[in-house]
Amino acid sequence: MATRRSGVVICALTPEGDVDLATARRLIAAAGDASVTFHRAFDMARDPFTALEQLVDLGVHRVLTSGQESSVLEGAPLIAELVDKAAGRLIVMPGGGITERNIARIAAMTGADEFHFAALVSSDSPAVHRNPAPIMGGVLHRPEYERSTTSQDLVSRVIAAAA
Repeated sequence: MATRRSGVVICALTPEGDVDLATARRLIAAAGDASVTFHRAFDMARDPFTALEQLVDLGVHRVLTSGQESSVLEGAPLIAELVDKAAGRLIVMPGGGITERNIARIAAMTGADEFHFAALVSSDSPAVHRNPAPIMGGVLHRPEYERSTTSQDLVSRVIAAAA
């Protein structure tokens, strides 16, 4: 059985789209012995290959990316290049739109070994009182009395589909 290790997710970019090295160093130092993942803000980096090398030099353990696209499928060519350039010095973890229907294809296209996915299912809220007037959540009309939860079954199916 694998030993669990605590982890943190960080990100620090400059306004110009470069890795903010000073801030990242402080965050990494504050993380102590925890595994450090640089989150999908990486996808906003001006030059992903320069950013990758900077993250390697900083000692980051993994980078979460959609390949600078809206989804992993669209960004798969860049992710494959990043996996190749990383050469095991850090983990390139695809994330963004991964499902049981596409994970095997994404694995084949990118050469990645770790993946980030949500496996969410919607269910009705337990709220008894329901006010139909306000719409919250920043979208035109998201159901207010619906909630998303991680599905253990869906997680298992995605993992099985990756094999």
